[in-house]
Amino acid sequence: MSEDRPADDHGDEGVKAAIALTSDALVELTGAILEDCLETIISRTIVACHRSEKVLRMQSAATQAESLALAALEPASLKAGATSQPSIPIAETSAAKYENGRVLLKGNPLKTTPEII
Repeated sequence: MSEDRPADDHGDEGVKAAIALTSDALVELTGAILEDCLETIISRTIVACHRSEKVLRMQSAATQAESLALAALEPASLKAGATSQPSIPIAETSAAKYENGRVLLKGNPLKTTPEII
């Protein structure tokens, strides 16, 4: 339940508590809060950058494997003619393997994929 008092009257409890902090304690508290904020900002930025780089390299490895498989498939389908059934494309690079329409990564794309295409 609320007390019956005017809206402007906030009481003195908050003011007394704020006055109880010394300037040294306030400086220490402010420094700790600022340090935590900066650490969080830097940490989140690093994690976001690392994740985006890893996703780009995963996509590059998959694109390279798929392109290699499709490049090997096209000449074979032209030679065989339109009557034969197309073969299932398979290709393998140092970073990924393309098989039956799926790409499987071989390891950490940050180590296995040297460039982003």
